[in-house]
Amino acid sequence: MPMDTLDTLDAEPNFPRGKHHYVYSCLMPIIEQVLSTNNPPSYAAILKLDKKVREWVFPEHLQLPDPPGSDYTSISRILQRTIMFSTREITLMYLHRSYFAHAVMEPPYDPLRSKYARSVLAAYGSACAIIGRMRTLQAHEPRLMERFSIFWSHAFSALVIVASIVSRAPTCPLSSTAIVEVGERSTSSHRIRSTL
Repeated sequence: MPMDTLDTLDAEPNFPRGKHHYVYSCLMPIIEQVLSTNNPPSYAAILKLDKKVREWVFPEHLQLPDPPGSDYTSISRILQRTIMFSTREITLMYLHRSYFAHAVMEPPYDPLRSKYARSVLAAYGSACAIIGRMRTLQAHEPRLMERFSIFWSHAFSALVIVASIVSRAPTCPLSSTAIVEVGERSTSSHRIRSTL
């Protein structure tokens, strides 16, 4: 795991504490309310958890986007920012994934008119953000990205969500941007395989 540097040790909270506070404040309530109960939470409860995750503020030095002029020389800082960013987006993507699936599978196959349209937008937005970050990292740090399979497994899950819009709801307004994401991700995957 990336370690804090001397210049960030006095920041509140630093990388390890930032992860811990996020897990305690945002992820644990999701685990308690969604995963560790026989009674599924209401959709209103899911939206409340979503709001809590979105309102969580990471320390400034751990936020994306990378500052203008980033030279990508600090691998540790790049990983810290990516992990914090990805943690939030992955949490949101998985929190909304089942509602996204319901919306995509329901006739008339227009997920934006579903009662779960907010989950469609949340899952799709997070999926695109994850794919975009992986694309950026692959462009700047290809050797590093080859070593982190966890990033690729979440990017694959994100790609499944985006591709579901294209295949299950081709007339949905999101479909035109989704097909671009799928195409760009496919191109990136071919480049990655050729370097391995």
